Amino acid sequence: MPNTTADTPFPRCIPSEMFGSIGLTGRELERVQQLIFVPRAVKKDLRLFREDQPFQHLFAVRSGSFKSSVTSEQGREQVIGFHLPGDLLGLEGIASQRHACEVK
Repeated sequence: MPNTTADTPFPRCIPSEMFGSIGLTGRELERVQQLIFVPRAVKKDLRLFREDQPFQHLFAVRSGSFKSSVTSEQGREQVIGFHLPGDLLGLEGIASQRHACEVK
């Protein structure tokens, strides 16, 4: 289960190692930090976002794991990925401004 950052003075802080290899500028990193949802503990099976939901935030996994899935034409859940600490969730929703999958 993801942990909270109540003990840190910067609750929106993103670990620099997540972006160091892609060369974001300070201004770009600041913008990404504005999109990151304020860290909080997430209960098991709580959805961060649903398929086709409007894009609002990015989520950074700090601990625990998440599962992303889509719904097939037959209405069945198809798991498309698992996300571990260090992963960013919600990136697929930036271009279209809608999420392409569900994450919980």
